Parts: sequence; structure tokens; C-alpha cells
Amino acid sequence: MKELSKFLSKIPRKCKIVQVTGSPATGYASLVEVATRVLKKDITHKPSSLETANLCANIVKRGFGFKLQNVDERFKIVVSRAMHPGKGGQSQQRYQRLLQVKVSEAAKFIKEILDENNIRYDLIENKTDFGAKKVIFTIEELPDGLYRFIKNIGEKKYVKIKIIQQSRNFIFVPLGKEDSRIVQSKKPLIVGIDPGINLGLAYLDLNGNIVYHKTHKEWGKSDILRHVSKFGVPILLCSDVTPPPQIIEKLGGIIKTPVYMPSKTISVEEKRNIVQNYLQSFNRLSNEGPRDTHERDALVAAILGYMHFKPKFEKLRQMFEKYSLPKHYITDAKILMINGHSIASAIEIIKKRFEMDKQQEIVEEEIKPSQRSEIIDREEYVKKIMEYKKEVNRLERENQRLKKIISTLKNNIIELELLLNKKSKEEYTKILLNKEVQKRENKIEQLEREIDVIKNRNKELEEILKIFLSGNVTITSENALVKVISEFKISALEKYKKDYGIHKDDIVYIRGGGGGAESAKFLVKEKIKAIIVDKPISHIASNILQDNGIPILSSSDVSPIQIKGPFGIINKQILLAKIQQAEREIEEMKREKFVNALKGFINAYRYERWKKRSIQH
Repeated sequence: MKELSKFLSKIPRKCKIVQVTGSPATGYASLVEVATRVLKKDITHKPSSLETANLCANIVKRGFGFKLQNVDERFKIVVSRAMHPGKGGQSQQRYQRLLQVKVSEAAKFIKEILDENNIRYDLIENKTDFGAKKVIFTIEELPDGLYRFIKNIGEKKYVKIKIIQQSRNFIFVPLGKEDSRIVQSKKPLIVGIDPGINLGLAYLDLNGNIVYHKTHKEWGKSDILRHVSKFGVPILLCSDVTPPPQIIEKLGGIIKTPVYMPSKTISVEEKRNIVQNYLQSFNRLSNEGPRDTHERDALVAAILGYMHFKPKFEKLRQMFEKYSLPKHYITDAKILMINGHSIASAIEIIKKRFEMDKQQEIVEEEIKPSQRSEIIDREEYVKKIMEYKKEVNRLERENQRLKKIISTLKNNIIELELLLNKKSKEEYTKILLNKEVQKRENKIEQLEREIDVIKNRNKELEEILKIFLSGNVTITSENALVKVISEFKISALEKYKKDYGIHKDDIVYIRGGGGGAESAKFLVKEKIKAIIVDKPISHIASNILQDNGIPILSSSDVSPIQIKGPFGIINKQILLAKIQQAEREIEEMKREKFVNALKGFINAYRYERWKKRSIQH
């Protein structure tokens, strides 16, 4: 229970846990049986893990399942200071008083909110002369709206508000009213409740038989539900007073069960007569009746609830005989009526259910004996696999347990080693010194590796510099520098950028082929001035470059190009002239595209006008 509470506290409040195969109160069915009923699927094999997850999701999507719900849920609202003031002089003392005032103000505001919403609470307050150090509210319920509002009360730098959800007891409640029918293996019960310190309980079945009646001391909602589940499934909660007590209404809301209450107040004498006459009608002895007033009131509530529906149950029985419906469906029909269906509606639902069950039986009978034997063999095989899985899980748990023991022993060894080392201060200091020396040596090795990388890089740059200083290459105002890249591939472009850089308005000379759209986009992104190529590039890449105003020049048009390593030298005047010419061609091409597009638009418009006139004539 603690592990479940801990898990629920870590997931969002609106996140719900739903079990599709039943609940402790209704009994259980296999996933295959539930899927067959709810999803109308014929499943003849054990589903895989993925199939199981898919089936569970679809079953819940159809509104079937049992939601895990808190019965005795509590919340603690803890209001405290946001930080510890620490040591200090007068300023620190003033700050401490300020924190106490802020905590007290936030707690007062929360108290007003709870009072306005009629929420009862227990209050623990650690008061001081100036306010409070800590205030704790304990409440039974906290609506989502108030939860979010209270979390944001107070000044965050002074006050911390923590809401702790405490879950003590859990039950599974159906998502829909029809859920329990599919997996129900327990008897449906009409439950009479007389709340109080001494709580009276009485259970009747749908035929009016008395199943149980007794008084219990200091029982809450979870105790009631746990006890009822031992005898069956509650389908109607009954009170002997109007309006019903709050605990009965809350239970009805939790387990989605209707609540019955009498139309008028019943006197003590009437209650005695109701119980006596009811016991006589079932040939029960008077000493088998209630032993105190709490049992009597609970039994009266259950009897009144049953008697309210008894005439309808009798009419229902007659309708079953009229339509020749099987008697084992009458319990389901009674449950439908208790949940608000009319007799006609309940009969229609049962008819459909009967026809569906008949079709299912026909399908099962049509399965060949060989297929049945295959299914049985498969089931036996699946059982063996499940047994092996259980054994594996057991061994894994044992392995985890042993790992924890080993971890504990290791921690003990470490503690003993530290204790032993501390006995010799000099030895302990030496160990720390060695660790620091090792740490520094590792840092030195890392820096040496980085220096080697930088040296290699400098060496490459020195080689390039030598080329330009050797006199073989002369850079003047008449020359332009181009960046020479071996291939028109994204990998080659990225490597060149990393090693030598590609910048805005650079002239890039591509010596090899390859590449396409990605390479062109890369150069567009870098905003180069122009590209020179030895070989024609792809049509797609060419369009991308020209659309972005980047001229494509042939190396033969701007030759000669003096290539020295990753760079090249080219005549500046020839290059600029070719670039200007290419830019004019690009502009002309764009203008031509625009004109063609405009002509196409005008022709289309003229065609539409001609078409309309033709239709009118």
C-alpha cells in the first residue's frame, strides 16, 4: 500500500490507473474474455506484449475498466519559510521576523479560502511573537481549482507552500455502469447503512434474502467497501432517512452506485413492524433479526430499497416468460433497472445480449476438433512459458536482493577503510595528496594532447603561409583570392569550412563533381559571392544557386587559376567582369520567368472570360 501511495504521489493528479480485467469486488476475467465481450473480437491465441497493450488501450477507450480510486484520501497543506535565515546580526533578525509575518499572512489567507468553501480542516500552528514558523492544514478533500490556487499563494521568495497527498485506502470503481456485468462473479447486493460511531450494515440479495446484518464500531468508507466485497458487489446503497447521510452519498459517488432513500420519515414503531413482517414473509425467526437499533435501521433501509423495486422485478419476470428469455439473464436485467433503465429498455438490452451470446456459441461450435486441439496445445505451451517467466522473475528478484546485500557490504568496507585511514593522519593526508597529484597529472595529459592538436594545426597554416611568402604567388590589387575545394559534396564543404573557413562574399572554386541540393543550400547559407566549377553541376543545384543570385562560372572562362594548396589566385578584372555578366544573365532569366508567368496568368484569365461568354451564348 505504501509503494502504491508513493507511486500515485509522483504522477499528475489527473492521471488515472485503470484495470481492465476486473476488481477484487467484482471478480476477474482473462484479457481475452474481456476483449471478446467489449471489442467483439474473436481471439484464439495468447496476445503478445504489444497486442496486450493495444487491447488494454482500446478496452478503456470503449469506456470499460475499473479505476483505482482513493477512499480515505487526505491532504496536508504545509506553509513554511522559503529559506533558512542563517546566522547574522540585527539585519538577519529583522529578516527572520519578516519571514514569520509572511508565513502567518499566507496561512491566514488559506484559512479564509477553506472557510469560504466550507472545507473542514485540522490546524497545527508553530506560532512566534511576530507570526508563525510553520502552519499545517489537514483536510479530507481538495478540489483541483483550489489545489492550483493555493499552490500560488504567497510571495515565493519568502513563503513555501507544499501540498502533500496522503492516500490510505484504495478501491477499484467501474468506469461505466455496465462494467461489472462482464467480469462479475460475485453476488449483487442491496446494502443498507446506518452511519455513526456504531455503524449498522445489512445486505440483501436481488431475491430479497437476508445475507448479513451486524453493527461495527468506528468504521469508515474503506472498511465498509472492504467488508461488502467479501459477500458480493453493491448495486444499491440504501438509507432509512431523507436526505441520506453524507457518507452514503460519498460512497455512491465513489463506486458509481445509485442511492435509495424513503419518501418520508419513518417512525421507530414503523421500523419494528417492517422488520417483523419481512422476517415472517421469509419464515425467519424473530431471534434471527437485528440485535440492536443500528442493525435494525440498516436492515430497514435495505428492505425499503428492495420493496421499492420488487413490483418492477415481478413485472420483469413476467416479461422474461413472455419472450422466453433464459432465467440466468434476469439478474443482469434487475441491475439495469436499479441503474435507471425502464422494463422495456432492460428487456431490449437483454434480448440483444442473448442474441450476441447465441452467435458466439455458434462460432465456438464451428471450430474444428483439430483447431481445438491446436488451441489447447498452444495454451499448454503458453502456460509453460508463463511458468518459466515466473521463475525468471523470482530469480531476478533474488538477484536484486543479493545485489543490495553486496552493495551494503561494499559500503561497510568503504566505511571501515575510511575509519582505518583516519587513524593515521599522515597516511590519510598522503592519500589525499596522491589523489590530487593524480588529478593534476590527468589534467596535464589532457592539456598536452590539446597542445599537440594546436601544433599540428599551426604546422598546416605555416605551410600555407610559406606558399604565399615564397614568391611563387604574388597577391596584388589586380589579383583575387579564391578558395579551392576538391569536391562539390557536403562533407568536403563542411571540412573546408572547419579548416580554413567559408565566409560572406567568398569566391569558391570546385574542382570535382558530385553533390546536389544540400551542397548548394550550404553555399547559399554562407552567402558566397560566386562559384567556379571545372565540371557542370546538377540542374537542381544550379537552380538553387541562381535563384539566390549566386553566379556559376566555368573555370575555362576565368583561367588561368594559380592553385597553391587550399587557395588559388585569379585575375581580378576578368573575374569581376564574368561575375557581372553572370549576374545580368541571372536577372534577365528572372525577368523572363516573371514575364512568362504573367503571360500565363493573362492567357488563363482570357480563357476563363472566353469560356464564360461561350456558356452565356
